[in-house]
Amino acid sequence: MKVVFTLLASAAAFAITVGNAQAYGDNNMPSFATTATKSTLTRAEVAADLNAYRASGLADLDRVDTDRTQDQAARAQAEQRYQQLRVAAGLPAQASVVAMSSERNREDVVLELRAYRQSGLADLDRMEGDSPAKNQARAQAEQRYQQLLSAERAHAAYAK
Repeated sequence: MKVVFTLLASAAAFAITVGNAQAYGDNNMPSFATTATKSTLTRAEVAADLNAYRASGLADLDRVDTDRTQDQAARAQAEQRYQQLRVAAGLPAQASVVAMSSERNREDVVLELRAYRQSGLADLDRMEGDSPAKNQARAQAEQRYQQLLSAERAHAAYAK
């Protein structure tokens, strides 16, 4: 009799625990379906915008992973065609894309990244906390970074 009572009490406690866990989980889980915002565009407007984007040539330019500074003229022409096609389709013109110009090209950025990693700065930046030893290691890594960067740039200039 004691064994049966113990089993029944354990089963009841388990059922209550599972029920509470399910109720807790249902009430405190974020609902991702309710965070969606309603679009102000119709399906036809979205399709017209996509067609204009493709017809302008922007889709092809965005698909290619190249140095964007080399194709600035082609991109500007494609963006102008895109705006014209949007207006022709009855869509409002969009604000023009802000051109981000930089003195550095892709090659310079890659050289800097390589020197950053080889110098140990990347590893130090992933470490948490500050200590005198870390600060000393950072100073040494920054000096090594400058040396590596100079060597990388000299090598790149020689290779050209």
